[in-house]
Amino acid sequence: MKQDIFIRIYAIVLTIALFVTSASAVQIAKVYAEEGEAVEYSSENEDYEPTDDTSDTGSWEEPEQQEEQQEEQQEEQQEEQLQPEQTYDDEPDPFDYDLACYTPNISLGTCYEGEYVETKQFSVVNVGHTNFPITWEEVDPSTAFSLSMVSEKEYLDPGDSATYQVYVDKKLSAGKYNATYTFFSANDYRRHHVAVVKVSLVVKAEEPYVSSIEVIPGNATVPRGKSYKFDAYVTGGSGYDPGVSWSVAANQSTGTYMNSDGTLKVGENETASSFVVIATSREDSSYVSRAVVMVANVDHVVSVKAEPAKGGAVAGGGAVVDGASCTVSASPNNNYYFAGWYEGKTLISTEKQTTFTNIKDDKVFVAKFERATCYVKTSVNDADGGTISKSLSVNYGGNTTITAKARNGYRFEGFVENNKTISTAQSLELNNITTDRNITAVFKRDTCIVSVTVNPQDTGKYEGAGKYNKGSKVNLKAEAYQGYEFTGWTINGQVVCYDRSYTIDKIEHDVNVVANFIKKEAATYKITSGISSEGGAVLPSGDIIVAEGGSSTFNIAAASDYKIKAVVVDGKNIGAVASYTFNNVRGAHSIVASFEKVAPAPSQKSTATTAATGKKVADNTKTQKASQNAKKTEYNKDTATQGAVPEQKIVEEETLEEVELLEEEEYGEDTFIEAEEVPQAADPYTGGGIMARHNLDEETLRMLINDNAVTPMLKEAFEDGTLQITVNNSYAADTQETAVTTYYSQPTAINFEDVIVATLTEEEKYQVLTGTPISFNVDITENTDTIDSRIKEVMQKKIGYKPVSYFDFLVMKTSGGTSTVINSTDAELEVVIPIPEQYRKAGRKFYVIRNHNGVVDILQDIGDDPDTVRFRTDRFSEYAIAYEAINVNKLILRFLIIASISLVLAIICFVSLINYRRKARRERRAAR
Repeated sequence: MKQDIFIRIYAIVLTIALFVTSASAVQIAKVYAEEGEAVEYSSENEDYEPTDDTSDTGSWEEPEQQEEQQEEQQEEQQEEQLQPEQTYDDEPDPFDYDLACYTPNISLGTCYEGEYVETKQFSVVNVGHTNFPITWEEVDPSTAFSLSMVSEKEYLDPGDSATYQVYVDKKLSAGKYNATYTFFSANDYRRHHVAVVKVSLVVKAEEPYVSSIEVIPGNATVPRGKSYKFDAYVTGGSGYDPGVSWSVAANQSTGTYMNSDGTLKVGENETASSFVVIATSREDSSYVSRAVVMVANVDHVVSVKAEPAKGGAVAGGGAVVDGASCTVSASPNNNYYFAGWYEGKTLISTEKQTTFTNIKDDKVFVAKFERATCYVKTSVNDADGGTISKSLSVNYGGNTTITAKARNGYRFEGFVENNKTISTAQSLELNNITTDRNITAVFKRDTCIVSVTVNPQDTGKYEGAGKYNKGSKVNLKAEAYQGYEFTGWTINGQVVCYDRSYTIDKIEHDVNVVANFIKKEAATYKITSGISSEGGAVLPSGDIIVAEGGSSTFNIAAASDYKIKAVVVDGKNIGAVASYTFNNVRGAHSIVASFEKVAPAPSQKSTATTAATGKKVADNTKTQKASQNAKKTEYNKDTATQGAVPEQKIVEEETLEEVELLEEEEYGEDTFIEAEEVPQAADPYTGGGIMARHNLDEETLRMLINDNAVTPMLKEAFEDGTLQITVNNSYAADTQETAVTTYYSQPTAINFEDVIVATLTEEEKYQVLTGTPISFNVDITENTDTIDSRIKEVMQKKIGYKPVSYFDFLVMKTSGGTSTVINSTDAELEVVIPIPEQYRKAGRKFYVIRNHNGVVDILQDIGDDPDTVRFRTDRFSEYAIAYEAINVNKLILRFLIIASISLVLAIICFVSLINYRRKARRERRAAR
């Protein structure tokens, strides 16, 4: 009886186990039937699993690596102990050094009178094997620039560098300005090694100017017989005319024309498949922008506009067949929000991406944007000079106060905006802010360094060198050693004082002064220098007395619009050289320079018409006249400290056309530097961008782009706004990431800069680096209540996951006046989205469901913050935040466990049943 009960119990348990096992099997089959890609996705996306950076993979090598490093350090220490300690008091070989400057041509561009010009830095590097004291001479005929040493290093060790900063006199009149700085060792008075840096600047008279022009949209499709409205936006300054003249080119029909308001009419008989719409600036006809028009055989035109034009990006529209649908997209730019799509004055949609169906006539859809905030960007011209209040976003029409504070040794010069000084007070109050502001606090060093060099070495001593406040009086004194006598103070090779005491009444710039000595009763020789034609200078100029065995260096500097034609030494033309040093002088010499005018460089701007060419000729004539009237500083003992040029001695010297060689026996120890043409200053109003900032030519830039070596420069484009990112995230606390502090502290798109760099074409990279702006708009908009029911149903069918919040992921790119929707990128974008608070629950694991072109994928959460979901994606469409409802792996494990239990129970039941039958047979036999 008991056995019967156990049999029944076994049978019931087995039936239940088989039922549960079958149910699990059916559920698993259903999952794999409806979700065939689930297992494939899991295997294909193993790289989404977060990796542990602290894993001990390969750690067995560490002890050996540490032992090798310790042995190398011990060997280095032993070598250092064996080498004698080198001090600055040791007497190095004055010629055993080498130096270089990797940016020898510094163009400060073009500015207008009274405008602020940003300072530029460059470095002189010790590329030799010994240390040396660095000094320099300058030739700045108009005292337009001032040079200061940022690093303030007297000696340069091998591999070390000295950084200098070039300032511009803000009171320059119109003209072209050039300066030359020659760097060398203070011990090498024979100039065997030098680094030459040339600085250039063009100042224009105050007049209206145009800086850019853009036609929007950059391309359009228009049917024959239809009209389309284009807009042109011209930027500039000084009261410029923002108007344009419209025209068409490459059209085949006279019925195709442009109205003065930018409306294009395509003729009914237009046979061209495409043509060009041209907008030419009325202020400056050399500024031209174009849009390409494709001619189509369709019924209607759907136009999309942004209002205001700078409020956001819009895409979509175009030519539409009668009764068809059309999708339009909009995304707000920094400091704006999207107010809706309008047709006329009627609001027709509040969705950023909307599809309009059954188009029966021409449509004009306007995306309206409203100003929300304004961004006040602050910066300093010199990070060492002082501080300024941080950049911030201000409510539209709001107020803020900006404060600047100079550091010790610097003074505050004022706040600059749009190259104009707007205030010299240390606090600036901004009221009723309705536009973005970009304000720079300008600091300038308030001290000057006075350096003194003895020539020749160990012939005398001096006092008075050091650091002085600007405007202070500097008193220098020299004293000759026994057997020597003092011959005078020189600055830039020119004698400024013969007395042992020399006073600079008002020091304004860093200066290098040379105290010159000769042996008593030493033989001396005269070197005569001068010019045979106008257009430049020889420094020093006049009659120079040099002791026997001594040396003297002469710098040849061409004026603006001139170049060195020839340099004649002792009657022989040695060619165009920038400097010449007479070494080991044993007799009298002469050096004469001649110059010739150079033709003006052609403008880089494109020419649209003959009238534009005439305008260029007129502009070049203006520039030449301004150059001739450029500021000329009178030379005296004070201006000598600023590089001013003395009156030149005119020497009548016939210049032979053929270059002759100097006799090696007499001139073998002389040294010279061949002249190089100073590049024309780039005009910032014609672009140039990062390319001009790094002094790159087109060939070099394209080579760097081809080698994928421009990523650091593209990062600079993000900083200066040439590459613009606007991130709108309706889930975030700051729904628009506009301020730098917001974007970099809690960004939605972690690596968007890297993704953009990977996505841009080579031509687009070139455009950005030459100053053509490209902007990207990222929109993550929660649309749970408005999402298409069919899309929602597809995403809900993802077995094992429960969607709780849906959103649209939109990425747009704007370039050349045309915005396009980006459906995919060449690199994965890493995104962080806060999980809505109402869905957060302990133990829940969140994922992101992506529906792209009908393919539904599950994206893993790669972050460790339970309040956010962090994922990677390279496709942009409909998404949903979901949590795991049924884990497929757990379901399979449950099936295996239950199946195992069922198998065990089945075996037990089977064995029990066999035993029961055997026992029953034995009992029946026994009963017989």
